[in-house]
This record gives sequence, structure tokens and C-alpha cells, in this order.
Amino acid sequence: MDQFKQEGETENEVESAEQDHPVENPQVSQKVGYKNPPPANRFRKGRSGNPKGRPKGSKNFKTIFREVMSKKVTVQENGRQRVITRFEAAATQLANKGAAGDQKALAAIPTWVRTFQEIEEVIAADPLATDKDEAVKKRLLKRLQRMQQAKPSQAEPESLDEEASNDDTER
Repeated sequence: MDQFKQEGETENEVESAEQDHPVENPQVSQKVGYKNPPPANRFRKGRSGNPKGRPKGSKNFKTIFREVMSKKVTVQENGRQRVITRFEAAATQLANKGAAGDQKALAAIPTWVRTFQEIEEVIAADPLATDKDEAVKKRLLKRLQRMQQAKPSQAEPESLDEEASNDDTER
């Protein structure tokens, strides 16, 4: 039993997982075939199918990069100290090097501009917004306005079914 015990697991949890496992519990179906693997190879209840997989809370490159570039740094500009993000500092340095004639910086600027234009276009397109979303927003705004106009003693929660049926007749 101790060989199956993981760190932070109690004896009861281990025993309950073993009771459900077909190897220790012969009452579980022993049928083998399509969608019925041998009992010894079945996943145990309460255990991950990929225990060495990505740990919880680990961050991907995009998240780490965003955190690093959003940190604040102090820069000296025209004799004054300013606090800006690292991203702003990098963009300023790139622009300054490009203005000074650095060929690599001059080549990087159009790439940055194109990348951010594409990002802005994707954000502006808002593919998730549909007519149904707009209808839901309008209904919620109407409900909120009615609730604000009503006195607290008169305010009664409205049924969502009534709202949905009213909007179906409007279409």
C-alpha cells in the first residue's frame, strides 16, 4: 500500500483508490477488448494519467515575457528621471538607434510596426462578438435600468425565461 502512496496523501485516500482498482477488487469487470484495457493497465481513480506532465501554475513564454516587459525601470531623459516599462524603454532605444543609423535597428522597426498593426486588427475585429452577444448586452442593460428605476422595496428579481421569451418575439 505504501508503494502507491504519494506525498501529502492520507492512508484513507490510498485505500479508497485501491478498493476501486480492478486488480485489487475482482468484482470490477475483467472483460478485455476495445475500450476495455486489461485491469492492470487501467487508470487508477484519483491519479493523473500524466503525473510528470506540466506542473500546475507553470507559465508559458508569452506570460513570462509580458510580466518581464511590464516591469518598471527608471531612465534618465533630458536630465530628468522617469519611470517607464521595460517595453517602452526597449522601443525608445530601438527608435534612438534607428535614428542614429544602426542598420539592424532600422530593419527591426518595420517588423515591430507590422506585428502591432496585426494585433490591433485582431483586437478591433473582435471575432467573439456576435449579434446574439449584442442582444444579450441590450437585455442586461434594460434590466439594470429597470432595476435602478424601481424602488428597493419594489425590486423583484425577474425570470430569465420571461426575458428570453420576450426577445424571441421581437426578432
